[in-house]
Amino acid sequence: MRIFAKWIVSGLDEAALRLSLIAFIVLALLQIITRYVMNAPLQWTEEVAVFILIWMTYIGGWVLLRRDEHVRLEIVESLLPPIAVRFVHLFWNIVILGILCVLIYAGIKILPIVQSDKTPALQVSYAYVFAIIPVSCAVMALLTVGKIFKTFKNGR
Repeated sequence: MRIFAKWIVSGLDEAALRLSLIAFIVLALLQIITRYVMNAPLQWTEEVAVFILIWMTYIGGWVLLRRDEHVRLEIVESLLPPIAVRFVHLFWNIVILGILCVLIYAGIKILPIVQSDKTPALQVSYAYVFAIIPVSCAVMALLTVGKIFKTFKNGR
């Protein structure tokens, strides 16, 4: 667990996002070239590109949460006194934590259901694709718990 936490804090998750974006672009170009130039499309490139896109989305979500860059209305914060801003942050972090706990539970429950389903081209279990849901939501839940403690400690 500590190795995983150091991986997240050191920015390797952002490096993985950059590499996966490059891989996604290369696979999309390969799919376009094989489909429209060679008239012989590769089936696996589309599957892998979709898998990468799904994983990038969830990892990107936890990176945004870690960097506190999710979309929000900062004008509301500027209109409120600091103590009210503190309670607003605390309230929304608790709401976010609750939603993440529901997603972790649902993500874990769906894995056995999709375990036997295989992708058409690669014959890979869909459980590998859906595994990112509980993993990323658990990371985001830990980050949110840290934000809650930080709110109690220094008001933000």
